Amino acid sequence: MDNLKNLAIIPARSGSKRIPKKNIKDFLGKPIIEYTIKHAIDSGVFDEIHISTDSEEIANYGKKFDLVPNFLRKKNISLDSSSLNDVIKFVLEKFNNQKKKFENICLLWATNPLRKPEDIIDSLKLLNSGKMNAIVAVSGYDLPVQCSMIQKKNNYLKPLFPKDFWKTSSEFPKVFCDIGSLAWVKTKAFNKYENWFPPKTSPFYIEKERAVDIDNLNDWKLAEYYFKKK
Repeated sequence: MDNLKNLAIIPARSGSKRIPKKNIKDFLGKPIIEYTIKHAIDSGVFDEIHISTDSEEIANYGKKFDLVPNFLRKKNISLDSSSLNDVIKFVLEKFNNQKKKFENICLLWATNPLRKPEDIIDSLKLLNSGKMNAIVAVSGYDLPVQCSMIQKKNNYLKPLFPKDFWKTSSEFPKVFCDIGSLAWVKTKAFNKYENWFPPKTSPFYIEKERAVDIDNLNDWKLAEYYFKKK
């Protein structure tokens, strides 16, 4: 059994509905997944980089980097409702069958070209610096989340956090948002909790201009705008 340090998993299933073929769509001259593959390689911290996909077409985008996965994701964990926890568990089982074990797992979302290799390196250093089980890349909200409201069935508004709604902004605690960029989790912690966001997860802050979580075409255009500004 090979005891290895770091495994990168790039989740890239087919079947995106809001943006068809989102993971391989052209982003300023390159398939968007190529940016993430290059970030992983350039970081220099991984013993294995795995593109987790149910699609031969997406898998073949790793050819340019000699990273074509030797197994595809099962269809039953490639649905809109599928959990990344199930994906990680499946990947670990497959590598275990190949006599490979890893100390740490890093999720690198395929649609985040604004990430830098240095983010991967620095967040790993943070993971190794203390007693935390995991690290998640985050940013802040544009407006205080405590001021958010929902629309009820009668069309009237209701504060989502009524106890905090009338507080001044200086009284609000700092609130973070997962930005769909990267996340580290120690394999022991993942196996114990079966979750990539276990107890003792710490934030790795990324500034707003690199914190675009691409979910629709407006997000895509915003990411292109920020990328061109770099």
